[in-house]
Amino acid sequence: MSVVGLIVGTALLAACSAGDESSNGEGCAPREEPTRLADAPFGVLLPSGGFEGQSYPSAQAVADAGHNAVSIGWPFYFTESGEITFGYRDETKEQWLDRLRCTVVEIKDAGLVAIVWGQMVQADLPRGVEPMGIPTDLIDTVGTGVEGLIAEVGAVLEGLQVEYWSPVSELDKFLGYEGHQQFFGRYVEQARSVYTGTLYAQINSLDQNGFTVNRITPDFAGVDTMSIAWISFACREDDMQKVDWLIDEAEAQGISDRFIGEIGGVTGGSSADRPCMDTLIERWGSESGVVVLDVPSDLPDASQVAGGWLEDVLLELR
Repeated sequence: MSVVGLIVGTALLAACSAGDESSNGEGCAPREEPTRLADAPFGVLLPSGGFEGQSYPSAQAVADAGHNAVSIGWPFYFTESGEITFGYRDETKEQWLDRLRCTVVEIKDAGLVAIVWGQMVQADLPRGVEPMGIPTDLIDTVGTGVEGLIAEVGAVLEGLQVEYWSPVSELDKFLGYEGHQQFFGRYVEQARSVYTGTLYAQINSLDQNGFTVNRITPDFAGVDTMSIAWISFACREDDMQKVDWLIDEAEAQGISDRFIGEIGGVTGGSSADRPCMDTLIERWGSESGVVVLDVPSDLPDASQVAGGWLEDVLLELR
């Protein structure tokens, strides 16, 4: 289960001068020629795609805290009719790509591993509302529209040597498991045409009508690794077994590598929840990386990482 895009409006407010004023990204040039790091990621996931409202105000603050990675959600916007658009402010596609470039440059300039994952977001979704499944009659239109943008996004990420990318994380959450099966391979094909970093897949493992409940094998073909997601401070054995099943299904398709790409809780949480976190990390392994959800402060009682017990969890894994 994921909170991708929990505060989607924040992504539009992220500091990025080129995204506001130019259409060529020149204001976001990296300080040095980007290189792709080989380190396993231990860091924070920012569902809004930027640092505003997060417990770490910048990529440098993440690095200064002792972490080595930032994971950002990036929105593919669509209208009520399924038409692809580029944000709340009548942005052009070039400005939309520039905002992505600016955020990634900040992460890379701080010496961090960059993880980028896509999400499908209705353009008029109220701030603070999580993007959910797309209406059945729009699945083909939105799915095909997003497919047409993946290579362009991938070209930006390849140029900046982004380490990890999921073209659309939890595709089944947005398009349903049938939509995942229809579009996943097509998205991977587009991504592979331009991107040479680590391509990964993340399934909505706790969906009550998804792959795991119905024991339908997801298409994992073509990616390098899978990301495990667990957004809860409760350790339920039956739910943990759903993730175990996904791991087995990925391995059956030759995907033996995995990392914990999204773990934590949306609200609340305290050091009393630490035993559950430790159990999950021990069960699925930390060697390939652990990324903890950092919820924007807009949400009441937001679960944030900096200065608290979740930060301790991360630092003790390094």
